[in-house]
Amino acid sequence: AALANVPVTLTVSGANTFTSTKTIAALAAGATAAVAFDAYPTTLAEGTNQLTVSLPADGDNTNNVLLYTQQVSSTGLAYVDDKQAFNATGIGIGAADGMLAVRYTVSQVSYLNEVKATFAASADNTNGFQILIYDAAGANGTPGNLLFTSALRNRTAAAGTVTVPLPGVPVSGSFYLAIREATGNVALAYQIENPLRAGTFFFRAPGGAWTALNAST
Repeated sequence: AALANVPVTLTVSGANTFTSTKTIAALAAGATAAVAFDAYPTTLAEGTNQLTVSLPADGDNTNNVLLYTQQVSSTGLAYVDDKQAFNATGIGIGAADGMLAVRYTVSQVSYLNEVKATFAASADNTNGFQILIYDAAGANGTPGNLLFTSALRNRTAAAGTVTVPLPGVPVSGSFYLAIREATGNVALAYQIENPLRAGTFFFRAPGGAWTALNAST
């Protein structure tokens, strides 16, 4: 049946504590709602947070709570879930100058010293790639001005992580890390996220515009 005024609560415990409750005004049977909780404090203690998102009891009490672990670090940024495996096959555009990009946000001026790109196993695949850094000044907050381009690197056919050193590139606010294919599909490793978070992961076909992955098929 349709529901009205459904409270949804985010509770953070561990190295940091935080609570935010939002109300879904109306939810039809079988419908989905996206809930945006209040933003975290800008200053956090380093360590591990346990995130709990909960809804009140209903006809199925087995799916009313979802747990998630978050690592707060002053030295690294990532969306990778250490408790989840990578997909067996990787993702890519499959054409020279095709690009995948991810958006990050920092609360103060920071300096990028390296990027770790993880690739899925891909037989006979040694395609070249470059790491690019953009600000978020593009249309609707998409990648805008190019801040840095790395030298050309090659992936290996075996699965693994390639560390690309950077010269302490300064960034502030929101910025993008992108991987550009030099020849063909680099089969970047990925994890399943459902629903895919909005405004975070983007792709660009050669000569095309940046497109959000969550708005794509």
